Amino acid sequence: MTVTTEEAHVMSNRSAGNLRCRYDPPADVLEIDVRDLPGRLRALLLLDGTLTTALEAYRLAPVVVEVLSLDLVALDADTGRWLDATPGAPALSRRTALYDAHTNELLVEADTVMLPERLPPAFSDAVRRTEPGIGDALVRLRVAHRRELLWYGRDPVGLVRCHRLVHAAHPVACVRESFPGVDAGPSGPR
Repeated sequence: MTVTTEEAHVMSNRSAGNLRCRYDPPADVLEIDVRDLPGRLRALLLLDGTLTTALEAYRLAPVVVEVLSLDLVALDADTGRWLDATPGAPALSRRTALYDAHTNELLVEADTVMLPERLPPAFSDAVRRTEPGIGDALVRLRVAHRRELLWYGRDPVGLVRCHRLVHAAHPVACVRESFPGVDAGPSGPR
């Protein structure tokens, strides 16, 4: 994939060491300076491992994943750009909620948009069966992938980030994760 001059400028201005964002956040998300966040919040926003595992380690409690919806949608312009796909192309949209199993506290709301034709059939089938935990399914099915942080910030609900999953050198999914009630403090353009 070729990085444009504009993307390179964004990546150089929106980074924390080796952790780089590929794009600026959408208009409804305010930028934040991650240097102002406590370490645990920086880790939630910037680490590219399985979120469920990170939450379980941090909270010392199991995390329950509930699939709220699974729909066929048309890609919007931003998601199409992030997935190197044509806006309007068919995609699978999956909305989930992650809860602390002991307290039933809502920890994360995740919206995932996937391109089924780019996914291995076993993984695509697992997602369609509404199997909880996309990260867990990737590990269990041994799907080789990497994650790329696209952007992070704060919206009216709390902290938010978006990353994409890349498989066989092609973006296959965008995952927007919101952390309700987690306040990053004052923010705005830098």
